[in-house]
Amino acid sequence: MVVNVFCQKVIINTIIDLEEVRINQRIDNIVNFLDNELSTVQSICNDYSNWNKMHEYIILKTDDIKNEYAKKFEEEYFAEVNMSYLKLNSIIVLDKDGNLIYESLGKKDDSNSYENIKHIKYKILNKEIFKSISEERYRAGIIPYENKLYFISMNPILEDNGSGQNVGFLLMGREITKEKLEKIIPKFIITESNSITSKENIKTYISLHSDTKNLEISQKSISIMEDYIPNIEGDIYIKDFENNSYINFKLSTSETLINTINMTRILFLGILVLYVIIIVSTWTFLNNSFMSKINNIVKSISKLKKFSLEKQYKDLDTHDELVIVENQIDTLVKELNNHYKEIVIKSNTDELTGLYNRVGFNKEFEIYKDNFNKENNKAALLFLDIDKFKNINDIYGHKIGDSILIELANRISKTLIANSIVARTSGDEFVIFVKDYEDKDHIKEFANNLVKYMNKPFKIGRYSIKATVSIGITFYPDDSNNINDLMVQGDLAMYNVKKNGRNNYVEYNSYMKKLVTGISISEGIKYKELYMVYQPQINPKTGNIEGVESLVRWNSNTLGFVAPNEFINIAEETGTIHELGNFIIEEVFKQINIWEEMEFNIPKVSINISPIQLMNKNFYSNVNEMLEKYKVSTDKIVFEITENFAIENQKQIVDNLNAIYKSGIDIYLDDFGKGYSALGYLEKLPISGVKIDKQFMDYICENDKIIKMIFTLAESLDLNVVAEGVENNEQKEKLMNIGSCVIQGYLYSKPLSVKELETKYI
Repeated sequence: MVVNVFCQKVIINTIIDLEEVRINQRIDNIVNFLDNELSTVQSICNDYSNWNKMHEYIILKTDDIKNEYAKKFEEEYFAEVNMSYLKLNSIIVLDKDGNLIYESLGKKDDSNSYENIKHIKYKILNKEIFKSISEERYRAGIIPYENKLYFISMNPILEDNGSGQNVGFLLMGREITKEKLEKIIPKFIITESNSITSKENIKTYISLHSDTKNLEISQKSISIMEDYIPNIEGDIYIKDFENNSYINFKLSTSETLINTINMTRILFLGILVLYVIIIVSTWTFLNNSFMSKINNIVKSISKLKKFSLEKQYKDLDTHDELVIVENQIDTLVKELNNHYKEIVIKSNTDELTGLYNRVGFNKEFEIYKDNFNKENNKAALLFLDIDKFKNINDIYGHKIGDSILIELANRISKTLIANSIVARTSGDEFVIFVKDYEDKDHIKEFANNLVKYMNKPFKIGRYSIKATVSIGITFYPDDSNNINDLMVQGDLAMYNVKKNGRNNYVEYNSYMKKLVTGISISEGIKYKELYMVYQPQINPKTGNIEGVESLVRWNSNTLGFVAPNEFINIAEETGTIHELGNFIIEEVFKQINIWEEMEFNIPKVSINISPIQLMNKNFYSNVNEMLEKYKVSTDKIVFEITENFAIENQKQIVDNLNAIYKSGIDIYLDDFGKGYSALGYLEKLPISGVKIDKQFMDYICENDKIIKMIFTLAESLDLNVVAEGVENNEQKEKLMNIGSCVIQGYLYSKPLSVKELETKYI
């Protein structure tokens, strides 16, 4: 018992820790491999489905007269040599109604693979899949079958480079056998299940984070089962292609570890027998020749635990059982070392060019950031993109396009200045990271030389292809110390170059963001990046919902989440407020119509209106058209206008407000008391109510004189009152003691999505 406890504490726990690290690495290796494979298939499918020639092919294929042209397309682009180059096993093309147009299910002489793909085809082509693709734009995932994994991507085929009408569906698949996967991650088991299996007798449970592009990882864990010989298991549960079951990858304790633990226990048992038999006079000898060797092994294992993956001990000058332990540890060292190096290389390297990928680049940046010295260090990031690269792919094909990317990577590598690295972050985008540059002029000179060098034609086979690049420059830490912000800034600068003629470079500045944001608002509306949320307005006496205020939000694909105040102000400055305002009004009217059909009664819905919108002579007629289109009653609508703008000499604003008021729409003054012309507004404009600004709520408990005055004025003019920014019961009680009003604020609710609002109040 004593020997077992001693062995457990000194050796076995350390070996278990090491095995836990090994399984953790193997889990990450599996996730990285699966995500990279799935991302590659999805990227290929996306390129084909948004390709104008693919759209033309669908039209030709459904035309009996022009069907021969479609067959030529199939022979040229769906040929076995192309599919082999792209490592695809299956292609299926459907029209927009789901009818089969073309299929290639692998080589028919490989009957096993061919039948497997046929089985998967019938499994995934169902109405739910088509519905989800219509909603999500694409569906990518993994299907396990017959000890193989099928990486599937299914995209709608769209005209106008991905922005037009859906004319069909494209499905592409890549087959990975278990044997191939085992070359990278040896000895694992794949199963399918409808749920995540809970484990019993778990000694240690570790949830692991994973940053992936396409995989939906439901759980990653390592569990150590208590037993005489501990069994360490690693589990990954991944949602399958149909999102209704899980793919479970299970990794278990290696035989090497179990043998090492068994031999260690046997060895210690032998030590105990020796200590009983050998007389005290031999203690010194044993201490010098035996225990010192054990200590060396323990130290070696401890160093392994800290990722010192080289052999850390001298060869033992003995021929007893310690040699067995040494050999087991040495085997474990070699296995860990090989796996570790392979994982690092694959997870940090772009497969096509051999450069860093985005993961590897981010790691290099974080290492530099951790050792950054403000006095001595400064860095620059250059974001390079090939101009009109999609046209090159369309004209010459993806194989030629890939060759250009490889040659471009070689050219960049040859021109790099000192202390620089280059990465291919996606598609035709590259990032150059210059550490500790001399001055900004030096960076500009480097960028200019890059632009000139890339102007030389690319000679690919029998083609000589002219391609130019656009470069955006941003500086660390002057522009930002966050890698994601720097990426966005570099993209903005590069976008500015493309907008102004391409084939050049430019530094990022804050004015660019304003210009790009103004342009991007229209794109955000087009691609449904903007959406509405609704904040309830509550009667504090009854607790009933009296209305909601509609608020617009924007989660941009290029800019990230943009604050409402920021993009609304920019919209007003750039003139896109009219398009944005019409979008908001139409979205709200459309939602009111849906709620009416659901019999979900919200008495009032408030919409914020910019004074610039009211300067448009067609504003009221546009509103009236949308009222009729969505059959919305005017008594449900409130338009909120801010008082913080002058109406002198703005006859058009007054005319629009009078027309709106006469139609039955209420008009409220927002932020009442905050501006400079409130009383003048009450006299000149047809106002139905006022909204007390949050800044007065913040101090209502200390000084309520202004709020009392607002209530008195509102009562005398027969105006409704809404109090904004109410966050606690003390503020609510104070308001109720002063007068009658409706309350809006986090005391009752934050702004809610449509689904959240319906769930809470229906």
